[in-house]
Amino acid sequence: MALVDDAKALVTDFTEILSDIEQAGIAYTKAYEVIDMQGSMGLELFNDAKNVVDKLEAAYKALGVDPRLSNEYKKLIQQMDTLLTYRKRYNF
Repeated sequence: MALVDDAKALVTDFTEILSDIEQAGIAYTKAYEVIDMQGSMGLELFNDAKNVVDKLEAAYKALGVDPRLSNEYKKLIQQMDTLLTYRKRYNF
């Protein structure tokens, strides 16, 4: 009789463990979905920022001006460097 009770207790314990594993898996999946979404948003913002730099550079070139002489362009390039650092750090 004690063996049957021990077996029932082990089954109950195992069921609880499986439930905990399932809950952890669900939480992991939800967290990963958020991380993936944030990474996609970060990549989209990076592309938007790159487009701004390209447009500014094209505008200066259309005027026959070297964009590297512009303080605004230099600041934008520094900001892009910072963005690249973030992209590497946060892996997007």
